Amino acid sequence: NIPIKLTDDIGGLTELSELIIETSEIREIPETIGNLQKLKSLNITSNPISLLPSSITELANLEKLSISKNNIIDLPENIGDLTKLIILDASNNILDTLPESITSLNQLTDLFLENNIINTLPTSFSDLSSLIELRLNNNKLESLPDSFGEFEKLVLLYLNNNQLNALPENFGNMSNLQKLYLNDNNLNSLPENISNLKS
Repeated sequence: NIPIKLTDDIGGLTELSELIIETSEIREIPETIGNLQKLKSLNITSNPISLLPSSITELANLEKLSISKNNIIDLPENIGDLTKLIILDASNNILDTLPESITSLNQLTDLFLENNIINTLPTSFSDLSSLIELRLNNNKLESLPDSFGEFEKLVLLYLNNNQLNALPENFGNMSNLQKLYLNDNNLNSLPENISNLKS
Protein backbone atom coordinates (compact mmCIF):
# COMPACT_ATOMS: atom_id res chain seq x y z
CA ASN A 1 0.00 0.00 0.00
CA ILE A 2 1.14 3.52 -0.80
CA PRO A 3 1.06 5.58 2.43
CA ILE A 4 -1.65 8.24 2.51
CA LYS A 5 -1.00 11.59 4.17
CA LEU A 6 -4.01 13.46 5.42
CA THR A 7 -3.79 17.23 5.20
CA ASP A 8 -5.46 19.91 7.29
CA ASP A 9 -7.99 20.28 4.48
CA ILE A 10 -9.92 17.34 5.92
CA GLY A 11 -11.29 19.79 8.47
CA GLY A 12 -13.27 21.44 5.69
CA LEU A 13 -15.54 18.40 5.22
CA THR A 14 -17.96 19.72 7.81
CA GLU A 15 -21.04 17.88 6.48
CA LEU A 16 -19.38 14.46 6.81
CA SER A 17 -21.23 11.95 9.00
CA GLU A 18 -18.99 8.90 8.43
CA LEU A 19 -15.26 8.69 7.74
CA ILE A 20 -13.46 5.43 7.00
CA ILE A 21 -9.67 5.46 6.53
CA GLU A 22 -8.96 1.77 7.04
CA THR A 23 -5.68 0.03 6.11
CA SER A 24 -4.24 3.15 4.50
CA GLU A 25 -0.76 3.41 6.08
CA ILE A 26 -1.61 6.83 7.53
CA ARG A 27 0.60 7.75 10.48
CA GLU A 28 -1.23 10.76 11.87
CA ILE A 29 -4.63 12.42 11.90
CA PRO A 30 -4.65 16.23 11.56
CA GLU A 31 -5.96 18.28 14.49
CA THR A 32 -8.49 19.84 12.09
CA ILE A 33 -10.52 16.62 12.32
CA GLY A 34 -12.12 18.26 15.35
CA ASN A 35 -14.02 20.53 12.91
CA LEU A 36 -16.15 17.62 11.67
CA GLN A 37 -18.98 18.33 14.08
CA LYS A 38 -21.53 16.17 12.23
CA LEU A 39 -19.33 13.08 12.27
CA LYS A 40 -21.09 10.08 13.84
CA SER A 41 -18.70 7.28 12.87
CA LEU A 42 -14.90 7.34 12.55
CA ASN A 43 -12.98 4.24 11.49
CA ILE A 44 -9.18 4.45 11.30
CA THR A 45 -8.56 0.74 11.84
CA SER A 46 -5.33 -0.97 10.70
CA ASN A 47 -2.91 1.93 10.35
CA PRO A 48 0.46 2.67 11.99
CA ILE A 49 -0.96 5.51 14.10
CA SER A 50 0.65 5.94 17.53
CA LEU A 51 -1.00 9.16 18.71
CA LEU A 52 -4.53 10.49 18.34
CA PRO A 53 -5.05 14.25 17.97
CA SER A 54 -6.48 15.85 21.11
CA SER A 55 -9.13 17.50 18.94
CA ILE A 56 -10.75 14.10 18.35
CA THR A 57 -12.57 14.67 21.64
CA GLU A 58 -14.31 17.70 20.10
CA LEU A 59 -16.39 15.42 17.84
CA ALA A 60 -19.49 16.04 19.91
CA ASN A 61 -21.83 13.82 17.85
CA LEU A 62 -19.52 10.83 17.50
CA GLU A 63 -21.30 7.54 18.23
CA LYS A 64 -18.78 4.99 16.96
CA LEU A 65 -14.99 5.19 17.16
CA SER A 66 -12.91 2.36 15.70
CA ILE A 67 -9.16 2.73 16.27
CA SER A 68 -8.14 -0.93 16.51
CA LYS A 69 -5.00 -2.43 14.99
CA ASN A 70 -2.81 0.64 15.31
CA ASN A 71 0.16 1.42 17.57
CA ILE A 72 -1.73 3.72 19.92
CA ILE A 73 -0.10 4.07 23.33
CA ASP A 74 -2.60 6.43 25.00
CA LEU A 75 -6.21 7.47 24.64
CA PRO A 76 -6.82 11.25 24.87
CA GLU A 77 -7.08 12.40 28.50
CA ASN A 78 -10.48 13.98 27.88
CA ILE A 79 -12.01 11.13 25.87
CA GLY A 80 -14.92 11.40 28.31
CA ASP A 81 -16.05 14.50 26.37
CA LEU A 82 -17.39 12.17 23.65
CA THR A 83 -20.65 11.83 25.57
CA LYS A 84 -22.66 10.37 22.65
CA LEU A 85 -20.22 7.51 22.06
CA ILE A 86 -21.94 4.12 21.93
CA ILE A 87 -19.17 1.89 20.54
CA LEU A 88 -15.44 2.25 21.20
CA ASP A 89 -13.07 -0.27 19.65
CA ALA A 90 -9.49 0.32 20.77
CA SER A 91 -8.40 -3.31 20.58
CA ASN A 92 -5.04 -4.46 19.24
CA ASN A 93 -2.97 -1.46 20.27
CA ILE A 94 -0.36 -0.92 22.99
CA LEU A 95 -2.45 0.80 25.66
CA ASP A 96 -1.26 0.16 29.21
CA THR A 97 -3.69 2.40 31.10
CA LEU A 98 -6.99 4.19 30.46
CA PRO A 99 -7.74 7.85 31.24
CA GLU A 100 -10.05 8.42 34.22
CA SER A 101 -12.42 10.41 32.01
CA ILE A 102 -13.38 7.28 30.05
CA THR A 103 -15.80 6.53 32.89
CA SER A 104 -17.92 9.53 31.78
CA LEU A 105 -19.00 7.70 28.62
CA ASN A 106 -22.32 6.68 30.11
CA GLN A 107 -23.99 5.87 26.77
CA LEU A 108 -21.27 3.40 25.83
CA THR A 109 -22.69 -0.10 25.22
CA ASP A 110 -19.70 -1.81 23.58
CA LEU A 111 -16.10 -1.38 24.74
CA PHE A 112 -13.42 -3.45 23.04
CA LEU A 113 -9.97 -3.25 24.64
CA GLU A 114 -8.63 -6.74 23.97
CA ASN A 115 -5.03 -7.36 22.90
CA ASN A 116 -3.40 -4.41 24.63
CA ILE A 117 -1.08 -4.34 27.65
CA ILE A 118 -3.51 -2.74 30.12
CA ASN A 119 -2.41 -3.43 33.70
CA THR A 120 -4.92 -1.34 35.66
CA LEU A 121 -8.42 0.08 35.28
CA PRO A 122 -9.79 3.39 36.58
CA THR A 123 -11.27 3.10 40.08
CA SER A 124 -14.71 4.23 38.89
CA PHE A 125 -14.70 1.97 35.83
CA SER A 126 -18.17 0.63 36.68
CA ASP A 127 -19.60 4.13 36.08
CA LEU A 128 -19.86 2.91 32.48
CA SER A 129 -23.39 1.97 33.41
CA SER A 130 -24.74 1.23 29.90
CA LEU A 131 -22.11 -1.38 29.00
CA ILE A 132 -23.50 -4.56 27.44
CA GLU A 133 -20.28 -6.05 26.06
CA LEU A 134 -16.82 -5.56 27.55
CA ARG A 135 -13.71 -7.16 26.12
CA LEU A 136 -10.57 -6.97 28.24
CA ASN A 137 -9.04 -10.29 27.22
CA ASN A 138 -5.34 -10.58 26.44
CA ASN A 139 -4.10 -7.78 28.65
CA LYS A 140 -1.93 -7.60 31.80
CA LEU A 141 -4.61 -7.07 34.45
CA GLU A 142 -3.67 -8.38 37.90
CA SER A 143 -6.75 -7.04 39.69
CA LEU A 144 -10.09 -5.35 39.07
CA PRO A 145 -11.58 -2.30 40.84
CA ASP A 146 -13.64 -3.16 43.94
CA SER A 147 -16.77 -1.79 42.28
CA PHE A 148 -16.42 -3.98 39.19
CA GLY A 149 -19.51 -6.04 40.01
CA GLU A 150 -21.78 -3.01 39.61
CA PHE A 151 -22.23 -3.43 35.82
CA GLU A 152 -25.98 -3.99 35.89
CA LYS A 153 -26.53 -4.24 32.14
CA LEU A 154 -23.43 -6.24 31.20
CA VAL A 155 -24.23 -9.36 29.16
CA LEU A 156 -20.83 -10.39 27.71
CA LEU A 157 -17.56 -10.13 29.65
CA TYR A 158 -14.18 -11.26 28.37
CA LEU A 159 -11.41 -11.32 31.01
CA ASN A 160 -9.48 -14.34 29.76
CA ASN A 161 -5.72 -14.29 29.27
CA ASN A 162 -4.82 -11.79 31.95
CA GLN A 163 -2.93 -12.15 35.23
CA LEU A 164 -5.85 -11.86 37.63
CA ASN A 165 -5.17 -13.22 41.13
CA ALA A 166 -8.65 -12.57 42.54
CA LEU A 167 -12.06 -11.18 41.67
CA PRO A 168 -13.93 -8.47 43.64
CA GLU A 169 -16.37 -9.74 46.27
CA ASN A 170 -19.33 -8.18 44.44
CA PHE A 171 -18.50 -9.93 41.16
CA GLY A 172 -21.69 -12.01 41.33
CA ASN A 173 -23.90 -8.90 41.34
CA MET A 174 -23.90 -8.59 37.54
CA SER A 175 -27.42 -9.93 37.20
CA ASN A 176 -27.67 -9.75 33.39
CA LEU A 177 -24.35 -11.47 32.65
CA GLN A 178 -24.81 -14.36 30.21
CA LYS A 179 -21.28 -15.12 29.01
CA LEU A 180 -18.16 -14.86 31.14
CA TYR A 181 -14.65 -15.83 30.04
CA LEU A 182 -12.07 -16.18 32.84
CA ASN A 183 -9.71 -18.84 31.50
CA ASP A 184 -5.94 -18.38 31.54
CA ASN A 185 -5.60 -16.24 34.65
CA ASN A 186 -3.98 -16.89 38.06
CA LEU A 187 -7.22 -17.40 39.98
CA ASN A 188 -7.05 -19.81 42.92
CA SER A 189 -10.59 -19.15 44.14
CA LEU A 190 -13.79 -17.35 43.18
CA PRO A 191 -16.00 -15.04 45.27
CA GLU A 192 -18.85 -16.79 47.07
CA ASN A 193 -21.54 -14.74 45.36
CA ILE A 194 -20.40 -15.77 41.87
CA SER A 195 -23.11 -18.41 42.23
CA ASN A 196 -25.62 -15.57 41.89
CA LEU A 197 -24.82 -15.34 38.19
CA LYS A 198 -27.78 -16.80 36.37
CA SER A 199 -26.17 -18.05 33.18
